[in-house]
This record gives sequence, structure tokens and C-alpha cells, in this order.
Amino acid sequence: MPPTAPITLDLLPPETAAMVRHVGSDLLDLERLKVMGLCEGQSVRVLRTGERMIVCCCGTRIGMSRHLARQISVLVSAEPAEGKA
Repeated sequence: MPPTAPITLDLLPPETAAMVRHVGSDLLDLERLKVMGLCEGQSVRVLRTGERMIVCCCGTRIGMSRHLARQISVLVSAEPAEGKA
């Protein structure tokens, strides 16, 4: 199976496993996301879509705007999503 191209987190369907490829947000948001575990190389999945999204990373639920999620690129994983949070 060929590797997939990165997509932005706001386009990731719910319960689909992905790996964070790049976080292109401003420094303050970037630091906040890192503290919560959302950084390059980490597994992530979307729990709720919409303008106010909820994602799960490192067992932590993180609420974010669609605008912020649009600045995070991910690679869809061939692996099934981790256990429900």
C-alpha cells in the first residue's frame, strides 16, 4: 500500500488513526499543544468534528477550533484507532 499524502487534522474522519506530521501554529498554541502531548510523531484521532473539535492524543482529550486543527497536518495510519477515550 503506497503512503498517503498528509491532510489537515480538520479533514480527518472521526475514529481514524493518524500520526501528527507537522504543527504550524503560532508559538503560544504550539507550546500548549506540546504540553498536552500533541506534537510531531504522536498518534491522534478525532472524537468530534465541527467548529469545536475534540481530538484524542496520548490518552488526553483536547478541544480545539477547526481553525487550529487546519494548521496541523497528519498522515492517516493503516492501523486501527487506539481504544476509545
